[in-house]
Amino acid sequence: MCGFSKSTWILIFAVSVALWLEFVKKGKLCHSKADLTGKTVIVTGANVGIGYETALALANQNARVILACRNLKKAKDAVDRIKTSTENTAVDYLIVDFAEMTDIKRAVKEFMSKEDRLDILINNAAIISGGKTTDGLDMMLGVNHIGYFMFTNLLMPLMRKTSKKSPVRIINVSSEAYKMGTIDFDNFNPDTPLDTSTPSLMIHYGDTKLMNVYFTSELDARLKDEFEGREQLITTYSLHPGTITSNLGGDLAVERGMLNELIRNFFVFLITKPTMYGAQTSLCCAMKEGIETDSGQYFVNLEPAELYKHATNQEIGKKLWAESEKLTGVHWKS
Repeated sequence: MCGFSKSTWILIFAVSVALWLEFVKKGKLCHSKADLTGKTVIVTGANVGIGYETALALANQNARVILACRNLKKAKDAVDRIKTSTENTAVDYLIVDFAEMTDIKRAVKEFMSKEDRLDILINNAAIISGGKTTDGLDMMLGVNHIGYFMFTNLLMPLMRKTSKKSPVRIINVSSEAYKMGTIDFDNFNPDTPLDTSTPSLMIHYGDTKLMNVYFTSELDARLKDEFEGREQLITTYSLHPGTITSNLGGDLAVERGMLNELIRNFFVFLITKPTMYGAQTSLCCAMKEGIETDSGQYFVNLEPAELYKHATNQEIGKKLWAESEKLTGVHWKS
């Protein structure tokens, strides 16, 4: 035992646990006191994980919060829990499957027929999986990027209308996984079989998270052109939520057997922060005052962060937008 006494080993263990709890399991908090009374927010993928914690916090700030989810039962359960926890009755759900373009269009039409404003849109839903969407798109391309692209663009008329009354923010949850991502326009819609290895899936996930970064910067460029030097009343931000306990990839681990699930759960416990911390940067981008000049930027730990060079090529952003329009038939209308 290296000559250490039992009491010394106990002390070393206790200090190690304390340091682990302080520096691995804790994160920065958004302390905004913004009163969101009268404002409407959509959070996608909000029935569980980071999305749920984001919706819960915004409901606590008195916002009307719409949870955009695929599963009706889970959406209803999440809405009921938030209402009970916050005593905010202005919480509702919108059922939408981001793996199906016609359903995205239907959901947007339904939302716009019922609501007269949209102040904050948080594109949070994501997936790690092989396979194809209903429209024949690679599943991660369809949900993680095309879903963001279509949902945002189709909601733009309502957000433009809202911006005439008060500023609007669009938040796209990306990930540090963008750093290992690439965008291959020669194979933009790849075949990713359901049995693709986990490392290969994670690399492709990084591709779609890089798309989130480029979608945000190109959206900001278009908004700046639209406002033509006037105050930019619609701003947009991408972000990394942190290394967080979430269900992302959980279903995949279960599908691949008990050993995969146990290994994933062990490392999730060891290196991730509680889910609540994963909502903090989204909340900062949604509520923090004075960040309008940071529109188009990428945030980490509640602050703008410098992007890797391969995520800053404006021509790639323009080409990504054009390819996305071609796939969806949805076009920018200022």
